Amino acid sequence: MSGSTSLFTRPTVWSSAAALTLLGCLVVAAPPVLTALTSPSIPETDVSMLLDEVIEEHEAAQQKWLDRFNGRSIFFPPPARRVTVEPPPVRTPVNPTPAVTPPPATPTTYRGPAIMGFDGDRVWFVNDQRLAAGEEAGGVRVISVSAPWSARLAYSGWEGDVTIFRRTSDQLLNGDSSARSMPRGMTEVKGTGAPPSTAKPPKAEDEPDE
Repeated sequence: MSGSTSLFTRPTVWSSAAALTLLGCLVVAAPPVLTALTSPSIPETDVSMLLDEVIEEHEAAQQKWLDRFNGRSIFFPPPARRVTVEPPPVRTPVNPTPAVTPPPATPTTYRGPAIMGFDGDRVWFVNDQRLAAGEEAGGVRVISVSAPWSARLAYSGWEGDVTIFRRTSDQLLNGDSSARSMPRGMTEVKGTGAPPSTAKPPKAEDEPDE
């Protein structure tokens, strides 16, 4: 153990390590040095030309910056104000409220085909259709029949009794025309002439007696 420690502390060992380190540095630095030593030298004319180019570039740059400084003014107009134009707001189309169509008014009177009379227990209309109670045709529905006086009908939302003759027997028997109402579309025509005569014409003198 003491022998190994004395070995590492000897001057020869440390000297050898230093020599190896120096040799490595020389190996690394040798190529650039050899290249510089073996490359041809730059002629003086080329060096002067390079210096002239560098001086010209320096003078041109110096003149440019000098012109920029001398051309400035302590007063200068401000830059144009940048105005940002906002796009107009997008308007969402509003659906208008649809107009509410009021329901058609219910008629207050009967406006269907007029009643011409009765055919038994059926109502006889002027368009020649005949309907019994509970039947319907052409928009007219017969609800009930009270012949020969009236009939209860329904037409276009209207419902009611349509009277043909009033229930006034005395006036009807006495021939009062106000006791009955004519169907719509029919006109009552009153006679103006005298009733036809039943007397025989006088006989001629030469006619024989019967």
